[in-house]
Amino acid sequence: MDDGLARYLGGYKLDSHATKPARGTRGGILLLWNSSTLSINDIWLGRFSLTAKVKILHCGMEFLLTAVYGPTRHATPSFATSEG
Repeated sequence: MDDGLARYLGGYKLDSHATKPARGTRGGILLLWNSSTLSINDIWLGRFSLTAKVKILHCGMEFLLTAVYGPTRHATPSFATSEG
């Protein structure tokens, strides 16, 4: 996904993004956020996931956010435990 499409999908408030590209023709993750509200410092890409370290700017609270998508075939039954 290019920056222009991410900006279009995020509108004027969700001005920052991170992506996990699709594998083949399916899947993929787009994470959008407002940079005046949240800070994303670290992004880790797994085989079927994107994990980000998130900080809420007004209170300083930090947490990890993980977005996951699964394969479309039954050929990978344990995708959630086989990150890599």
